[in-house]
Amino acid sequence: MRITKKKYFINTNIDKEVTIVVLADVHYYSKRNIKKLNKVLNTVEKIKPNYICIPGDLMDSYYVKDEECVIDWIKRLSIISPVLISIGNHEFIAKKKSYNLELFSKIQLINNCYVLDNESISFENISFLGITIPGEYFEQKKDDSYIISNLKNINYNPNKYNIMLCHSPIDFYKEKIFNNLEFTKSFDLLICGHMHGGITPNILKPLLKGRGFIRPDGKLFANMCYGLYDNLGTKCIISSGVTKSSHTNKFEYLDFLFSPEVTVIKLRPKP
Repeated sequence: MRITKKKYFINTNIDKEVTIVVLADVHYYSKRNIKKLNKVLNTVEKIKPNYICIPGDLMDSYYVKDEECVIDWIKRLSIISPVLISIGNHEFIAKKKSYNLELFSKIQLINNCYVLDNESISFENISFLGITIPGEYFEQKKDDSYIISNLKNINYNPNKYNIMLCHSPIDFYKEKIFNNLEFTKSFDLLICGHMHGGITPNILKPLLKGRGFIRPDGKLFANMCYGLYDNLGTKCIISSGVTKSSHTNKFEYLDFLFSPEVTVIKLRPKP
């Protein structure tokens, strides 16, 4: 199995180069995933990043088998560098109207691992904030004001280089939502997943320039499926992700046609 490494370079006001690895859309569901995830981990070890970010959908669903396997995998990642995790839509269960907080609490106990559920954490001159879009927004088709009301009181550090992890850019990056949340004005970089690269083969990505064949919301040939954007004054990187199709999806077989992506972000001091 080949691992795809996609690199992005961003000039910043920080005083030294920082390497961030993004592992979006892991979609773990059982120990059958571990062979692929171990190859991903080996790739990350060779990169030697300063930080590892998992912007949602670490799990494929609320209930997973062999959860000790993914906990062990996260432990091994955390030996390499701090692991920052935000929560995605696949980790929500409509019947319970909640996320799998029991499993996330076990992951939170791992040394050097941080589950950021509308929380922030700072390291030297960088601050990470994990955004959780309320699951009810997706399940009950709530309007944009529901996101705004749920995210309006988030604490953050405006004096750092601020990086936001938000699983889906589709709804969060709406102008009405983004411009009506105070903390978005201080953020320098948004890291997302969720789009699965629009199920677009790598060979076609330079030609399509961010467009994908299909997005998770069902739109065909839509934009913002992968790549680097400068939208609403904030840079945004959308990773194509480790897994291309959920185990719960009838098109699960598509995952075998795509190599897992390890996204590498180089934050560089301004010349």
